[in-house]
Amino acid sequence: MDRLKAGGSKRGRVLDSVETAFRLGRGRASLHPEGGRPIRFSRSLHCADCDLSARTPTPNLFSFNSPLGACETCKGFGRVIALDLG
Repeated sequence: MDRLKAGGSKRGRVLDSVETAFRLGRGRASLHPEGGRPIRFSRSLHCADCDLSARTPTPNLFSFNSPLGACETCKGFGRVIALDLG
């Protein structure tokens, strides 16, 4: 969208460029620093690097009483039934 020099650009121009990039990129934008690899950004619950989207969080995901937020290993009970040979 724009070529800017680090530290030498006006704040308004930077904000306008970022807003335009997100609008034209449908919520996604990337920064290409000179001599470096691109840095990707996303407005939604989405990892721009690995292209993985997350669902909208609900209170149940953060509750220890809910199976939705429970640990996969212990199912939220804090104990694992296993044989300890040691």
